[in-house]
Amino acid sequence: MNLSNRDWDQTYRVMTSPLRLEPDFIIAGEAKCGTTSLYRYIVAHPDILPADRKEPNNFITYPDSMTMCRSHYPLQSVRLWRKNVLRRDFVTGEASAEYFSRRNVAENIATKLPGVRIIIMLRDPVQRALSDWNMLNKNGILRDSFEDIVDRSIDWLSDYELRPVLDDAGQHEHSAIRIVLRGIYINNLQRWKHLFDQEHLRVYPSEELFRNPQSVTDDIYHFLKVGPYTLPEQTQYRKGDYDTGKYIESLRKLALFYAPYNEELFNIIGRRLPWGGASDY
Repeated sequence: MNLSNRDWDQTYRVMTSPLRLEPDFIIAGEAKCGTTSLYRYIVAHPDILPADRKEPNNFITYPDSMTMCRSHYPLQSVRLWRKNVLRRDFVTGEASAEYFSRRNVAENIATKLPGVRIIIMLRDPVQRALSDWNMLNKNGILRDSFEDIVDRSIDWLSDYELRPVLDDAGQHEHSAIRIVLRGIYINNLQRWKHLFDQEHLRVYPSEELFRNPQSVTDDIYHFLKVGPYTLPEQTQYRKGDYDTGKYIESLRKLALFYAPYNEELFNIIGRRLPWGGASDY
């Protein structure tokens, strides 16, 4: 049997998992809300070490395995060496954007990592929906037009008897219903807030990150209890390329649909987020 370098690395990591650290923080999503940019900004800090990959997705792929979870993180000896030789500690973590909406993930993390710090990024759900569709459409995963998906999804999601079935469908990574469903943030956020107190959970709007990366990362550095750091670059990563003007009518429909859910969300987090309404399209 021939094993690739990646296979050997994974085997080594799993074998040494008992000697490895657990994550200090998790950026839990939502998808298409700037998690890639935020993660790259955060791990630029010299006292924040990345996981072996940005999105291990352990609590989706291996939800009950702390062996697989720890396999993605530095060895405990790295922390000891830095403390004893460099006289400075570090934190480590991941950004798995699918976590926010996936069933049982928050509960699993809270049970297995009660001290972990959770960071959630939320973007204007109208813009998030278009960005999500654009990515899946470009990759050939979704063939339906954005307009058709929006019309069908709003119609179905407005029928509360269908909600359980649609929620089940939304658990699949590439289902069409996720485009609109995932912008109804309130239910998912309530679950995370129920499990993690204010000391362990932060919510940031993507728009603030895109507008002022340094300000948001400064706050997160404080949250993660590391010192201040000036970002060497502030590039927005994986930025989608599409013409918003082509979809104005659908964007207006979405803005009207999301409006009551957004109001609930603002009440829960105690602040209004910089998201537009139907009149802004």
